[in-house]
Amino acid sequence: MRTVICLGLLCVLSLGLAVEAFALDEVILADGRVRKAKILEVLDDGIQVKFTPKGGGTAQMKVPAAKLDPHFFYNLANEAAGDDAKKHLKLALWAIDAGLFSRAKIQVEKATELDPQLVKDIKEGHLPEIREGIAERVLQSAETDIEKGRFENAEKKLEALLARMPDTAAGTHA
Repeated sequence: MRTVICLGLLCVLSLGLAVEAFALDEVILADGRVRKAKILEVLDDGIQVKFTPKGGGTAQMKVPAAKLDPHFFYNLANEAAGDDAKKHLKLALWAIDAGLFSRAKIQVEKATELDPQLVKDIKEGHLPEIREGIAERVLQSAETDIEKGRFENAEKKLEALLARMPDTAAGTHA
């Protein structure tokens, strides 16, 4: 009787592990296609995935954020940022680049809740290298939008830059 119970328990555990090993996530690409892969890690600029190629076996690769649906990546990165204010600020910058302005605002608010002093220091210019870096990224993103004909996005970015960081090199250039 004990042997039957132990064998049954072993079968259930093995089946559970097999299901766990093959559980795949839906990865939504920028062009709308959906691929099945296991998301191993969410990075600042993409995700690391494990998948089964057509020829069999398994492979790992990094999928850059630019190749992912922006809302899909935003949700993953937001969850991965957890209680790290700096990660939320990085995600805010990414959201600005992606044209997700309301999401950028949400991320700055989260960062402020998590580390009010960090955000205050950036706003007040106590961390000039970070402030200059943010301003430069916003300007570069606006310039890219202009080159691609996305004038409305560029205008929003430049307005935000001039309203919040006119004293930076990028603000002067804008």
